[in-house]
Amino acid sequence: MDYRTAVTFTDSLAHLADDKQKKSVIVAGAGAVVNAWRPILKALEPWYDFPLEPDGANSFLARVVYLLRWWKTDHGGEAKQELDSWLEKHATIKRDIAWELKLAEANGEIKARPSLALLMEKLVVGYSPCFGLVTTNWDTVVPQAIRSVLGADYEVCVEPHHLHGSVANPETLYLPSEVIREPYRQPNAEHEIGVMHSTVINLIAGAKRTILYGLSIDPLDAELSQVLSEAWNCSSMEEILIVDPKHEKIAHRVNLLVARERNVRIVGINPDTMAEEKDYTIRMRGKSMTEPLSISAI
Repeated sequence: MDYRTAVTFTDSLAHLADDKQKKSVIVAGAGAVVNAWRPILKALEPWYDFPLEPDGANSFLARVVYLLRWWKTDHGGEAKQELDSWLEKHATIKRDIAWELKLAEANGEIKARPSLALLMEKLVVGYSPCFGLVTTNWDTVVPQAIRSVLGADYEVCVEPHHLHGSVANPETLYLPSEVIREPYRQPNAEHEIGVMHSTVINLIAGAKRTILYGLSIDPLDAELSQVLSEAWNCSSMEEILIVDPKHEKIAHRVNLLVARERNVRIVGINPDTMAEEKDYTIRMRGKSMTEPLSISAI
């Protein structure tokens, strides 16, 4: 689709000047990218003498994080030496992952799913040309693909917010199970990550529609759940669209994060047609277990 002919952007943006709250935010995960795990598995090859699957890679990376936390706490005379060793391994792993991701993106090994173009047409531009983009991916595949799909004449800047870090700066890469405040993280890095989380919360909180695209909301990623919950339990959010073949499982997780009294519409979307398949909204009055916490609690 050529969006330059589908939307009269100048007129649309002028119309929106009086209603800047009408915008959507795309929150993209690994499921939005074809072969998303392949370069990461390649980067981890030197660490094992047998092929890793994504689940194994997650286990390995989470163990690295655990050992960093463990050795940062005083555990005898060897603690300093072990900590330094694992900090070096941690930095090497992130540099290798960033390198392989950039290489894979450059040669087209990882790319956006074909459904992205239809998503932009049906769920974003048709709703409002003003939108925000959040990604938990380290690569830049999704933002680059959106720029390509929309074309040079699209008047809204596509500025991605990398919630879990970006290949542009390997030091910012979030490994599985990491959170903002890690005992081994430098204060300046912690501040940078904290600012990004606050920015993302404000971005989503200022929108009326959230589009989860290829994002499973892993139960073990409690920090991501908290970021989304705090953003969703605001006065603006009206609907959350889940674009994923397994939207039923994800909808259950979303409902755990949205306060019942908010009456936010939660809908599963078919990724092939972008048509609504099922409404998962739960409306219940009364005391909620999802009282939003301040970002300071993260």
